[in-house]
Amino acid sequence: TSREAFASNLASEAGVSYDSVIADAQAAGWQPGFTLAGTLLGSVYAFLNTIGYTFNAYYLGEMKQAQRLRAQVIAMFGSLLVFGLLTASLYWLVYYRIGPDFFQGLSYLYATGSSSYALPFSYLNAANLIAFGARLPGLYLLANVLVMLSYLVSIITWPFIVVRSLFAWSFDRILPAKIAQVDSKGNPWVAVLVATAVSEAYVALVVANPSIGAWLAYQIFGWALAWVVVGLAAAIFPYRRRDLFEASPPPVKRRFLGIPLITLLGLASALFSGIMAYGVISPVFIGTVNPFFLTLTLLLFLIGLGIYYASYVARKRQGIPMELLYKTLPPE
Repeated sequence: TSREAFASNLASEAGVSYDSVIADAQAAGWQPGFTLAGTLLGSVYAFLNTIGYTFNAYYLGEMKQAQRLRAQVIAMFGSLLVFGLLTASLYWLVYYRIGPDFFQGLSYLYATGSSSYALPFSYLNAANLIAFGARLPGLYLLANVLVMLSYLVSIITWPFIVVRSLFAWSFDRILPAKIAQVDSKGNPWVAVLVATAVSEAYVALVVANPSIGAWLAYQIFGWALAWVVVGLAAAIFPYRRRDLFEASPPPVKRRFLGIPLITLLGLASALFSGIMAYGVISPVFIGTVNPFFLTLTLLLFLIGLGIYYASYVARKRQGIPMELLYKTLPPE
């Protein structure tokens, strides 16, 4: 569908003028054109789409068979490549078939709740818009069904990482050892029950007080800050713990122009995670900043530190030196 055909379909199906959308958005305060700041803020959404593709990195370090490890690495980067190609195709359709000014202006009207937003669907996304403009029977329904299924499928990845983290913290003696208990088949049933109980409690809170759901944006802010810390840790790892770096597998010790590749990747991760952290608490993303939610998010970091140092003191009294926990790499 050409841009002219899209504009014609838009007018006949929704009674909306292509040019009037751009004019209404400008009148409401939107400024057309490219800006670096706007692009960086917009990249937050693209970055959020990649969440979950690297979750298998949490257990890759425990794989000792080279063939299985290689398969996981290929799956991680291969899936990101496929997703990137599909996303690039969608962006191309939006920018070259629909038009950047129209899409940005329409998004502005939608996000600000303007009365000038006149499209017949309440949830604006590129897939909906392309399907609506194409005027193909059933395509609009299919696009919405696929978007719904994408959310349901993405949820599947989260229980694995939550249970894996609880099990690892317990195994490392930070949380009670009971949480790392497994059944005869190796299933961490206690960690599963703990994760389920906490998740259900959170859902109950959101149902009782829906405004708590707005905390999600601030949780993403906290997650991005955690990635900043991880990125900086990776950057200084070859210099802070040279002994562990030299004992690491060959892929970890690769260099580029004499600089450890993990250092360069760590700095890049910290930079983009910092941009994401700023982006998700900017007015563009969440509106007016809620001081309570922001404080609560930062408090989670202090709670994590408190749990670690409380377990450090408790284990030390039991004669377990926690300071030796990460001194060496686990044996092959």
